[in-house]
Amino acid sequence: MFYGDSFVTIDTKGRTVIPAKFRDELGENFILMRGFDICVNIYPAERFEKFKEAFVNMKTSDETYRIISRRMLGSVQEAEIDAQGRLSISQPLREFAKLKKEVHVIGTGDHIELWDKDEYDRYYENNCMGAKFDEASKALNF
Repeated sequence: MFYGDSFVTIDTKGRTVIPAKFRDELGENFILMRGFDICVNIYPAERFEKFKEAFVNMKTSDETYRIISRRMLGSVQEAEIDAQGRLSISQPLREFAKLKKEVHVIGTGDHIELWDKDEYDRYYENNCMGAKFDEASKALNF
């Protein structure tokens, strides 16, 4: 399970370091794709297989399928970490997530999210504080 967060930078070629605490659990092969929010999601290969299974049961003639598959599956990038511990993120994914220089790396259970620091700060303020968070936290069976 991925949890915790770190801050890293991204260079002009779209390379960033994935913190060691996440690298071990990711394994050697993993998938990058657009997130449900304005971020890049990173899934271990085996978790991504389960994600793909959700699409198998949908009808391709259904508009919902087409919308979700275009956004999510249309952005998939197979990836690996190089010898320096860096990950290369494609230009389209960097543009989608508005990744500039500072990147917030967040473990969110079954995957990792990469956020532009400023975008995440805005998201957090609007969604993870106050009444919206209080309402969302009711979903926890804790």
